[in-house]
Amino acid sequence: HVEGEAERNQMLVSPDMAALLPDAWLEPPAESGGRPLYGRRILNADELPPRRLERKQVDGLEHYLAEALVDSVLAGVHGEHRQVVIAFIDVADTDTVYERDGGMALHDACVQLTANVKTVAERHSVHLLASDAYVNGTKLIMTAGAPISTDADEDEMLLALHELFTMDNPLPIKAGVNRGHVFVGDLGGPTRRAYTVMGDAVNLAARLMQKAGPGQVVASQGVLDRTTTHFSKVELEPFMVKGKSMPIQAAIVGQPGEVENEQPHIGHSAFVMAWVTNAE
Repeated sequence: HVEGEAERNQMLVSPDMAALLPDAWLEPPAESGGRPLYGRRILNADELPPRRLERKQVDGLEHYLAEALVDSVLAGVHGEHRQVVIAFIDVADTDTVYERDGGMALHDACVQLTANVKTVAERHSVHLLASDAYVNGTKLIMTAGAPISTDADEDEMLLALHELFTMDNPLPIKAGVNRGHVFVGDLGGPTRRAYTVMGDAVNLAARLMQKAGPGQVVASQGVLDRTTTHFSKVELEPFMVKGKSMPIQAAIVGQPGEVENEQPHIGHSAFVMAWVTNAE
């Protein structure tokens, strides 16, 4: 929330962060409790209190990174351009849960949802790439085709999402899926780097997530055209998105193995019922 409370041309730090900085660097506290840095003062690192740095033993990268990403790091794989399937998962009501049930309840909900995502990712050769928090929600980014690729990346991503959406998730979710040519690899400096994907295909996946309703997975036609698994779907009217000159063709993805556009029968999962209800 510190970023949202900062005023224009202001660098605001949280109270915990402010406690670690020299008082001479900081202006009086704001209403939120955060303290602005003096914008025109030259900050000298020599003024920082000495802190003891301890080097701790690291058992192995596998404790911090997915197995496929560990292999990529150890192999020294450089950035490259390739076709990747990207999914953005919108997770809602984080602030609502925090305000209603407290911080521990939100923590437990996030842990459970992340565990569900990791479970389906491991089963379907999909990678949990990153997460990003925002007001009353967060988003999770998943990839198929990076860091490892199979001959069925589109199928694996949609099957992973289908399985995820049928699980007992403690927070509302929706998703958008796209595929395309992106840059894949490590970005950053020599001491701090992150594995990521970049490109127009990533941006469109985020737009498709925004198009989805609660409990829905919206996939671009480019993804659906390349699946060997047959998914029931409800096609959307072509729509425009920012940065595109032509309408986007996409569909709400339903149950695998059904006849296209067939109405689901009683007893189907809540996932299928969700997309039918929202489509109507």
